[in-house]
Amino acid sequence: MSRARPWRARLAALPVIVVLLGATAFVLREGLAELHAIDASRQIAAWETGGVLSGPRMEATEKTLRQAAALSPANGDHREALGTLYFARAVVPQQRSAAGRLADFDRAVLEYREATRRTTVSGYAWGNLMIAKHYAGQIDAEFAQALRNAARYAPHEAPVQLMLIGAVLPRWTQLAGEARIAAAHAVQLGWDDRREQIVAEAREAPGREAWCAADLLLIDPALIASMRRLCAATEPGLSRPGPAPRRAP
Repeated sequence: MSRARPWRARLAALPVIVVLLGATAFVLREGLAELHAIDASRQIAAWETGGVLSGPRMEATEKTLRQAAALSPANGDHREALGTLYFARAVVPQQRSAAGRLADFDRAVLEYREATRRTTVSGYAWGNLMIAKHYAGQIDAEFAQALRNAARYAPHEAPVQLMLIGAVLPRWTQLAGEARIAAAHAVQLGWDDRREQIVAEAREAPGREAWCAADLLLIDPALIASMRRLCAATEPGLSRPGPAPRRAP
C-alpha cells in the first residue's frame, strides 16, 4: 500500500486551515467591535434615562461607534446606535442651532436606514427610522414603509407604540388611513399597561382637534373607542390620566 506524500497531506489540509483562520479573524473582529460598543451603549443608555451627552463625550462616543461599525459592517446595532446618538443631540435645542439640529436628524435618518438594511425585521430599527424622518420633516414613501414595518414587526413593544403615536398624531390629517389605523392600534394595544405614557405622548402632539374628531377612516369600532378614550384622557384641565383599568384575571 502506498503512502500519501507529505506535501499532498499538507495541501489537503490547507483549505481547512484557511477556513479556521478566517473564522478566528471574524470572531476577533466581532469581539473587538462589541468592546468598542460597550461604553457607547452606556452613554446612550444614560441619555435615555435623563442624562446629557456633552460635546466631548458625544464626539468620543461617535468615534467609538464608527470603529465598531467598521469592524463589524454587517451588524445593524452599531448603525442604529449611531442614529440614536445623532437623534439624542438633535432633540436638545440648547445644544444645537436650528440648522445643526436638522443636520443631526438627517444623519440619524441615514444611520437608521442603514440599520434597517442590515436588520430588516427589527421593529425597533424601523420605528427609529420613522420617528427620525418625522422630526426631519421627511414624510415620504420611506416614512410610510418604516411606519408599516414598525407596526408589523413590533406591535406589542412599548417604545414602538409610543413612536407610532408620537409620529402620527401631529400629522393626522396629513397621513393616510394606514398610518392612522397603526397609531390607533398602538393606543389600543398599550392602553392597559402604559396608559400614562401614552397620554403623556399624546399631550405633546399638536393638532388634538384633528385626531379627536370623528374619523371615517377608522372603521373598526375598537379603534374608534381607543381614540375616544385617548381624547377623553387628554382633555385640557386634566392633570393626570388616572390609574389604568385592572386587567381581568
